[in-house]
Amino acid sequence: MGKNSRLYSIHFLRFIAATAVLVHHVISRYQPKLIAGAAGVDIFFIISGLVIGLAMLSDEAPGVFVIRRLIRIYPIYWIATIFYVAFRMWVWAEMPSPTEVLGSLIIFPVFGAAWHPIYWPAWTLEYEIVFYALAAFLLVVTRTKAVFVCMFVLVGISFIRLQIPDSQPPRNFDFSRFQEFAAGLALAFAIKNHVSVDKRLGAALIAASIALLYLNRELHYFSQVIGWGIPVLMATIGMLAIEDARFFRRRVFKIGGDASYAIYLFHVTTIEFIATIFLKCGINPDSFSPAIAVAYSIFCVAAALSIGVLAHVWIERPLLAYLRGRYVGRQDLSHQPG
Repeated sequence: MGKNSRLYSIHFLRFIAATAVLVHHVISRYQPKLIAGAAGVDIFFIISGLVIGLAMLSDEAPGVFVIRRLIRIYPIYWIATIFYVAFRMWVWAEMPSPTEVLGSLIIFPVFGAAWHPIYWPAWTLEYEIVFYALAAFLLVVTRTKAVFVCMFVLVGISFIRLQIPDSQPPRNFDFSRFQEFAAGLALAFAIKNHVSVDKRLGAALIAASIALLYLNRELHYFSQVIGWGIPVLMATIGMLAIEDARFFRRRVFKIGGDASYAIYLFHVTTIEFIATIFLKCGINPDSFSPAIAVAYSIFCVAAALSIGVLAHVWIERPLLAYLRGRYVGRQDLSHQPG
């Protein structure tokens, strides 16, 4: 499934995942709602399991593993959160409570009806942090069996249903998505052991996954972890099967993959800022005709992608280079967490 330090097909999928979530958030204000773009989160989770699995199966020291995850996740996330807080203070004069600020800074669920960080799309990072903490703990406790134990624990956690305090109507914090991390770990084990899939089978898996995502695009038939998680897993296996394709090595996809995390962290601020500017000019994007709504959506997507790439180039990349050079040294940094 590929022997390079960088899996270009997975890097491509990162870009697709970030763009899918972005499109989902841009067009969610219009009818009919097409929510399948939210499956980008499922892509992120499976990729995260795969990349963390490869790190766990390497000779990387647990301390280095932890430092790399902290450096990758937190600094640019804090900056994105500051931008979002400043935006909401400017528009709605909203000042988050100390509890919300603390919970958001450490990416820990803040008790309440929403139970997500101030920058609300970062709810996915709450899952990621738990996964990383579990992986780091197991690397210390049982290095040789860490991946298998982690898969077992993740599947067990996935059946937990924890009610969100003060939520009306009552809602549960759903842990079923941990199964997607476990699936990614299984893929990492397959890659490490040179398990391969025929390219024709890979192409068939990709085609089948697209068809399944389309059929269950509104989640009418299955839950998200089944209706979207399984097709996304099929697509990931298919992409790995055609890893050698030159298509994945195009510069636009390399930049998009590099910037995927920044796109994810800044896209909501960008699209909400654009909508606010229109509203301040007396134009309500919700009232656009279908043709104008399409043009507006394309503009928002292009703007958010551009801002994400610029945030990566101007902020994230130099920040990562400095922090990695200072705290990780000359370790192999080719793999990035999802």
